[in-house]
Amino acid sequence: MPGTWPTWAVDADGNGTASPFDPADAITAQGRFMCALLADTAGGIAAGSLTGDPVSLALAAYNCGLGCVRAAGGGIPAIGETRDYVTRITAAVADYTAPTPPPVDGGFGERVVAAAQAWTDTPYVWGGGNEFGPTTGTGTTGTAGFDCSGLTLYAVYQASGGAIRLPHYTGDQYQQGVPVAAGDIHPGDLIFFDTDGPLSHVAIALGTGQMIHAPRTGKTVETVTWATDPYWTARYAGTRRITPNEP
Repeated sequence: MPGTWPTWAVDADGNGTASPFDPADAITAQGRFMCALLADTAGGIAAGSLTGDPVSLALAAYNCGLGCVRAAGGGIPAIGETRDYVTRITAAVADYTAPTPPPVDGGFGERVVAAAQAWTDTPYVWGGGNEFGPTTGTGTTGTAGFDCSGLTLYAVYQASGGAIRLPHYTGDQYQQGVPVAAGDIHPGDLIFFDTDGPLSHVAIALGTGQMIHAPRTGKTVETVTWATDPYWTARYAGTRRITPNEP
């Protein structure tokens, strides 16, 4: 609202203007506002002036105002729009936080490949990507994407149905799973390279000498043939196979 925006506005992408129509600015401002409302409702519950779930009360306060919630006696106001809003938003949480179901056919390795391929042409973003998809990483551009290890941790997490979460660091990922001989690389295996230093890049094997990876700034998630490319073969550092725990 025009009366609310000036309090929470932030020039998140650094272009000199904070605008509610700029996604980076608007989403950041929304986050700041909701955190403040949550702190207010949690504090009210602790003080005994509010009752209920702090998240639901914060959502109600976002919809009709914190004063409205307080005037309702400390709970969610008996306003149809507000109650419907709280119900819809809380019900949607499960959909937005659940892993994307992997394909029903194929083995674990094939599911790793399919999860990564779903994000082909997604921008490379330093520090970008988590188990649920692309993120803005450590940059300030507001662009969401993956770095190399962000893509692999996402694909393995999704393929395992949320059972395996790799660390978001290439060197640490190299410590996971089991080593694989260069002549025994299967789809879904993690291939490691010494590009900008030891164990500085990781990709996902597709078979037939190909891999999918998030290469570097200015590029997007792509499939390349690495096994016959002198650049990659000269920097090859090993392969690891991640497998889900079987009952």
